[in-house]
Amino acid sequence: MPCRNFKHGYSRTKLYNTWYDMIRRCTNLNDRAYKYYGGRGITVCKEWSEDFLIFRFQMRKKYLIAKKKYKGEQFSIERINNNKGYYYKNCIFVSHKLQNKNKRNVIPCKATNRKSKKEVYGETKKELAEKIDMSERTVGRAINNKQKTKNWIIRPLLKPIINKRSL
Repeated sequence: MPCRNFKHGYSRTKLYNTWYDMIRRCTNLNDRAYKYYGGRGITVCKEWSEDFLIFRFQMRKKYLIAKKKYKGEQFSIERINNNKGYYYKNCIFVSHKLQNKNKRNVIPCKATNRKSKKEVYGETKKELAEKIDMSERTVGRAINNKQKTKNWIIRPLLKPIINKRSL
């Protein structure tokens, strides 16, 4: 874990909290999110895990760009490739709205109307459900072949990686 004796003056900043949370969920077996990060092999590069100031130096520009871009929205660090760890080239800051589309359990899908044969596409189950006026739960159950719908044939566009909620 990070050195507690050195005072740098950033411990109450959002960037510091981002760094601390990243380290914690990848290294602390007692953290509730550990199984989704450290537990599945997601690591933090050595430079970042040993020194917040290196993380700050490398990521501050990306952080400030995101702060300007997502003014008024919440945003946080994201790994570009979700199967790789935290390091400079694999990390950016994006809005929570965008992050929710980049989870392992997000499934792009389509619905075909049984009568009109009209096709409707959604990047997520939630988006498709809104477009066809159906609950997200029903869309999810139809994708997993657990429930048929009266008016729509619903299929995933990609094979689901996992069916459980990841976070």
